[in-house]
Amino acid sequence: MKKLILTPPGRTAGDTYLTGGIASIILMSVASVSFHMRLDTAIDSLYYDRSVRAIGKRILIDGAMMPEIEEIFGNCFIGFWFLVIAAITTIVFNYLYFIGDAKPIYLMKRLPDRNAIHRMCLSGPILMLLAGIAVMLIIAYVDYQMYFLKPPAQRIPENDTDSILGLLWGAII
Repeated sequence: MKKLILTPPGRTAGDTYLTGGIASIILMSVASVSFHMRLDTAIDSLYYDRSVRAIGKRILIDGAMMPEIEEIFGNCFIGFWFLVIAAITTIVFNYLYFIGDAKPIYLMKRLPDRNAIHRMCLSGPILMLLAGIAVMLIIAYVDYQMYFLKPPAQRIPENDTDSILGLLWGAII
């Protein structure tokens, strides 16, 4: 069985995947913390006195409603663009690796598998992006559910049932 090489020679897969994984987890964790801070602030604004929270009794303000979910999501996932930039930079550096004197790019194209160079240069960053998207979708789904579970049900706007993918698209852009 032929071994599938997914990184340029001399580089380990851990370099690409570890960097992308750490960046993905940090950026998405910051997004989740940002969302929960906004959500807690919005929930606190539904009550009269925020200091009564320690006693356990809180009084709802009449007519106070939660802000729309888009407002709370805001641009939480703007950090995803840093992951995209990191992936593009990794692709550029992977291709630049083959331009050096000892590894000319034209020799790579003469190999029996002409796509080997592209597989080596693109597979790591693409997997990094896919992992980032998966983490982002999981965090967005949890945050979306928290919006409907944390505040009192009667204080959530009735027409606030936008799709999670639409919200995610708005939060990224």
